[in-house]
Amino acid sequence: MTDGERLLRLALERGALRYGDFTLSSGQKSKYYFDGRLLSLDPEGAYLIGKAILPILNEAGAQAIGGPTLGADPIVAAVALTSHLNDSSIPAFIVRKDAKSHGTGQLVEGPLAPGSRVAIVDDTCTTGASLFHAIEAAEAAACTVVKVVAILDRHQGGSEELKRRGFDFTSLLASTPEGEVRVVQSESVDAPSRSSRFWNPPTIEELAFEQGVHPVKDLEQVFGGWPEDADFESFLKAIRRSRTE
Repeated sequence: MTDGERLLRLALERGALRYGDFTLSSGQKSKYYFDGRLLSLDPEGAYLIGKAILPILNEAGAQAIGGPTLGADPIVAAVALTSHLNDSSIPAFIVRKDAKSHGTGQLVEGPLAPGSRVAIVDDTCTTGASLFHAIEAAEAAACTVVKVVAILDRHQGGSEELKRRGFDFTSLLASTPEGEVRVVQSESVDAPSRSSRFWNPPTIEELAFEQGVHPVKDLEQVFGGWPEDADFESFLKAIRRSRTE
């Protein structure tokens, strides 16, 4: 399983990707909802996100990463930490919705040096409004935006507009209006990258293989009829039993 595929499966396991009838912050209706914070605030999710985005930034020559609060907050922190652990230094910054009404009156929080080459990130790209807000703030701080990244691109106009305006955009995951999600950016430590693979529930054979049971010639015979209400734990016990028979 690639890192991207694991990230997608984790989104489903943590409830970050849900299906139903939803109204988005843009006012648009949707058959699915992606709550990126349930992914980026998860320990494994943060690890996978940081690991996926860091090489994208390095390739673009980004010297800092920031994005709109609060969707980008845990993402930029994960990437900054990952950069430190990999002997590089990419500081993070956060763009407020509005400038502070007190103190320094800042719109941008964090160690953002004027003239920096920066990447802008958000958990979701729908219309792109939040990303454009962060881009404008970075450019107002005399920085150059060299990369724009989203965890999930919903393909509802935002990414297309970013590209039309000349920004280099990419995402880790992408979806159709019906909610079919595929991996876009993925790195694997144990399998080739499959950049256009749509998510489908794992087969019984795949689950067995992940548990070191391969091949299982007749799963129904092993399980004893394969009842409809069989759970995964019962399945594992059955196939482990079969190995000792």
